[in-house]
Amino acid sequence: MRELVKERLPEFSSQDEVNVTFDFVGLNYYTAYYAENTNPAYPDRLRYQTDSNVGIKAKKDGVSLGPQAGATWQYVYPEGIKYLLNHIKDDYKDPIIYITENGYSRVLAKLSESETLDDSPRITFHFNHLQNVLKSINDYGVKVKGYFAWTFTDDFEFTDGYTIGFGLVHINRTDNLTRQMKRSATWFSECLLKN
Repeated sequence: MRELVKERLPEFSSQDEVNVTFDFVGLNYYTAYYAENTNPAYPDRLRYQTDSNVGIKAKKDGVSLGPQAGATWQYVYPEGIKYLLNHIKDDYKDPIIYITENGYSRVLAKLSESETLDDSPRITFHFNHLQNVLKSINDYGVKVKGYFAWTFTDDFEFTDGYTIGFGLVHINRTDNLTRQMKRSATWFSECLLKN
């Protein structure tokens, strides 16, 4: 890190060091990318996003990592959560892990109300991710103690505003903010009751 960041990284003394302990790891997982060495990465625009000299891309040899969801940055790769959970177990002394965010985006403006409410791709997304989480638990002994879907309702999403929906509940912004459960909300409730 010091070699890459140089003088922008402050000096730390042994008195500055802190012994880090934690009760659990909170993991947000939405997508995965291929990584490649981009040395030197943007030498004229040094900043923390490029200090690692790593470029990310969703395609390798013209083949996508997985299907693209509604958000331009999200590619569906359920196996990635399993690999990440296993990696965390191996490299961080087998901690307790809570998956604090995992969700599927859709472009709301392109959907009719019935298409918005019938969000079968979101159900498939959560089902496949939960299957991979179970593989990590059952086959690799990862200590996952919780899984939280992002998000309860369609909300304001950073650069996408209200155009992208991750929610299990639809908020109709043209009809007095009425709320309707999507199929994924019903599925999620049934899944929790059964399992």
